[in-house]
Amino acid sequence: MARVWDETDQLRRWHQNLANGSEVYADVSARRLRAFCTDSETSASKLLGLDVPDLRALLEDYLSREKKRGHSGEYIRTTLKAVRSWRVYNDKPAVEGLKVPNATVMPRVEGEAIPSQDELRRVLLAAKPHERVAIALMAFSGCRPQVIGNYTGTDGLRLSDLPELEIDKKSVTFSKIPALIKVRAANSKAKHGYLTFLGEEGCQAVVQYLQQRQLAGEVLDGETDLVHPDRASKRFVRALNIGDGVRRAMRSAGLDQRPYVWRSYFLSRLLEASNSGKASDRYIEFWAGHRGDVTAKHYTTGRPNLSPSMIEDMRAAYQRCEPFLSTAKVQTNTERDRRSLTLLLRIAGVSEPEIAMLDLDKMTDEELIALAESKRTAQQGSPLRSGQRAVALAEVGPLLDAGWEYVAPLGRDRAVLRMAVSLSEPPFAIGTH
Repeated sequence: MARVWDETDQLRRWHQNLANGSEVYADVSARRLRAFCTDSETSASKLLGLDVPDLRALLEDYLSREKKRGHSGEYIRTTLKAVRSWRVYNDKPAVEGLKVPNATVMPRVEGEAIPSQDELRRVLLAAKPHERVAIALMAFSGCRPQVIGNYTGTDGLRLSDLPELEIDKKSVTFSKIPALIKVRAANSKAKHGYLTFLGEEGCQAVVQYLQQRQLAGEVLDGETDLVHPDRASKRFVRALNIGDGVRRAMRSAGLDQRPYVWRSYFLSRLLEASNSGKASDRYIEFWAGHRGDVTAKHYTTGRPNLSPSMIEDMRAAYQRCEPFLSTAKVQTNTERDRRSLTLLLRIAGVSEPEIAMLDLDKMTDEELIALAESKRTAQQGSPLRSGQRAVALAEVGPLLDAGWEYVAPLGRDRAVLRMAVSLSEPPFAIGTH
């Protein structure tokens, strides 16, 4: 870090005290204090010698200049906060009652549009492999850049933080998808550990990137950094460099938003998923690394170790949300062709009223197979020949399209059909019109 604390040892101590809470905040505060001193033609030591009326006049003059310059209220507010912090640290009274215009307004953020899934796809295609992984972690898992690599490049996500990632000398795979990601307290903004997940598209990006590193001769183990610096001697990529790489990919794809917008993408897309009943708000807040309410903090998702049943319930909820996040076609129950699935169940002997009572989106393949097998077993006493069944005339057309053959009429309103294709063919082999 460049030396900006040459004025006194006391400044270095003040900076270190702030850094004990957050190194990012400490550096920002120091830059704001120095900029204020330069603009006001004073110094940090002189600020300590001013009485309250003189300090108030100095700050009010600064406010007037900044308002004319059009600087954001947030910038002005954080500058005054740095001056106050410096005075309070040195047991000097601070100025009270100063009003900052539009103190919490951030025009760039408020005018920023959340990218669409198509725009995310363009950015992923324009990204380098390590940038693609960083974007996937932000957009699909809600990770802050500081989770991937901290401010100083001394820590970040390690391969051991993805416990379902399996590595041998020649391959990298995931044993479960969506894959679990453990965010350690040291890398969490709120200083607490939490869990989130990475879906199929993100897992593919991770596997491809790590396999490239393997082929280049790198030996991967649990302590290996997930996203490696492009050109640096540091072991972990710095959060600022993550932002630079993500920004480069975004500009290449024609997007001018901030890199941090992908975390907004994650939360806004999951808000839609929550409104559709795919996951609870508490789960989503937990995946985002938020503290939550008292109940969550002390009794449920805020505890350091969640039960296996809760983790699996979260995994299932995330999978239901995945189509809202991913730019690729996600093969889940909710994405099945319901017409084809319904036809297969009718072929197996499940009636329309029975199908109407089923929650097909939540049924597993095993449950659907068991239902079909039970119906076929119940029909073994049918007088029809093997492979044949009687259907209503209204069903003849769709079943003929699905591969059945017409055999003979059966009364006035039914017909006998026989199956001409194997039931073992996948559902998408049947017509989808």
